[in-house]
Amino acid sequence: MIGVDQVRQLETRIERVLRMLAEVQAEKAALTGELEAAAAAGAESARKLEESEQARAAAERKAAELDEQLNRLRADQAELAEPLNRVLQQLDEFAAERPEAETSESGEPVKPDEPDQPDESGEAAESDEPAKPDESADSGEPAAAEGGDEAAAPAAGEEQPEGNQSLDIF
Repeated sequence: MIGVDQVRQLETRIERVLRMLAEVQAEKAALTGELEAAAAAGAESARKLEESEQARAAAERKAAELDEQLNRLRADQAELAEPLNRVLQQLDEFAAERPEAETSESGEPVKPDEPDQPDESGEAAESDEPAKPDESADSGEPAAAEGGDEAAAPAAGEEQPEGNQSLDIF
């Protein structure tokens, strides 16, 4: 038969097992909470990683697009540079072939001599421009400053002779 001492020992052991079971359940709950928190953190990290991958991919696409635009601009520049260089070279050759514009004693540019062409009536053709008086002689001022380019530049209201026309390329 089973004695009272044996029942008490059995009861003590059952109580101890129940306490251990409660402790294990508490640890399980704590570990489950930590696991859920870690899973949430992992999901957040995965979401952030996905966002950064998308941002990286967008940046790569933008970089490729900018690179393509840069290549197009370089091609356009090369395409424009050749004709511009050719025009500048032609202008340089033209300037080298044409002597400096002659100036009169008053310092004003003189147009190259052009033979008067008779018109149908047999009279010499007159210039379309009215004759302009020498303004520097009337004012008593010198016609041009020494060593300057003012001698080749026309006064206000006067037209530039054909040899000194400026071309604005840019």
